[in-house]
Parts: sequence; structure tokens; C-alpha cells
Amino acid sequence: MGGKDAYFSAQLDGRDAVLMVHGFTGSPHSLLGVAKYLETGGLSVALPLLPGHGTSVEDLFNIGFDDWYSCVVELALRLLGSCTRVDLFGLSMGGALVLKLLESFRGFGRAVLVNPLIEPPAPSFIELLGSILKSGINTAPGIASDIARPDAMEFGYPQTPIRAALSMFEALPKIVDDLGTIENEILLFSSRQDHVVPSSSGDLLAGSLDGAKLERLWLEKSFHVATLDFDADFINSKSLEFFRR
Repeated sequence: MGGKDAYFSAQLDGRDAVLMVHGFTGSPHSLLGVAKYLETGGLSVALPLLPGHGTSVEDLFNIGFDDWYSCVVELALRLLGSCTRVDLFGLSMGGALVLKLLESFRGFGRAVLVNPLIEPPAPSFIELLGSILKSGINTAPGIASDIARPDAMEFGYPQTPIRAALSMFEALPKIVDDLGTIENEILLFSSRQDHVVPSSSGDLLAGSLDGAKLERLWLEKSFHVATLDFDADFINSKSLEFFRR
């Protein structure tokens, strides 16, 4: 499977670690470059493959947000019990999962978010997806590989499973409601041009954090999967610098 597989540093126990979470219908491949760069800076990384991902889109038909969150929680608690420090890194839906972790547990360090999905879509859009699903259609067009760089490609599904997407959208309002409970330092990367998650999602995050310290950096050359795009080196270096403060 190559870059679709989970990736873990050889040594995690007793180390400063970063738990990294990929996006919906994507795979660890989207964060592998960041993970290996963080390792060169002396950090250990844990980059799981979320349930239903990395195989075929049919494997997501009966999987949802609770399954992905349970996977992340199990690994996060294990890391908190064995590592000297645990920071977080989330891309797209991975950002929503990271924020839910920060809302639910104390003990994490800093968090980096790249074009995180936070803002729920319009109710009319959710109703439309529900109607399509009831008609017997299980998938919508894919969202993978929203990348400006012409020679880059994300390992992701070519279709979007509607039921799984609805479970993700249904989880967002509670995450938004609890953003004010987060006290961690957050570094937010936002692409000027994102065809998957609008920048208003980042605006919502920035306006909802009460006790957290947020730094926002804009990406001028990259689309949604910015970790594989023209700004990848910038994200790598700024993330390592942030985690090492």
C-alpha cells in the first residue's frame, strides 16, 4: 500500500511525540512528508490509518466519525501514558478530530492544523446529501488531490461516501460549541484557495477560541492538501519550529 499505510517512528516511548491525523477519504500519505521532517528535528511521530481508509471506498460505507474518533482517542491515550510530551497535527477532517481531542482531554501540548474542517455545511446541503442517499446512491464525486502543484497527487478515494460524510458533518456543531474550552497553543495554516474546505472554517476557529493562543499563517500557493503542495516546505519548517518552542 506504500504511503497509504500507517507510519510510526521506531521509538515512541519516553520521547516527545506528535500524533498526526489525516483527512476524510485520504490516507497517511498526505502527512508522510511532514512526519519524516519532524523526525529529522528529533520528534517521534504516530500517523495512523483511520478506519475505512486506505483500501476501497466501499469500506467507508458503514464507518463514521465515531469510529475515527475512537481510533484517535485510543492511540492518543496510549501516547499520553508513554511519551514525555504529545503534540497534535491535523489536516482537514483530521483537524476536527484533533480539536475534539483538545476539548475532551487535558495533557496535550501544542497543535498544528492545516485547512481544518470545522464549519458545518448549510442545512440545505446536508438535506440534499440525505435525499441522494435515500435514493440508493452511496457516493458523491471525490474530494482527494485538491493540489495546485501539477506533479503531486494524494492517495485518496475517487468517490466520497455519503453516509460517512453525513456522520462527519453531524459531529461538527458540538465541536464548534466546545471550542472555547481549548487552552492549548494552536498554529493554523489556511490556504487562500481551497476547493474543499472554505477559509471561513478557519475564521470560525479563530473567532471561537477563548483561552487558546492562535497563530494563523496564510498559504498563498497551495490548495486544500497543502502538505503535498507548493507550501509543503514552509509548513514543515514552521511546524517543527512551533513544536520545538
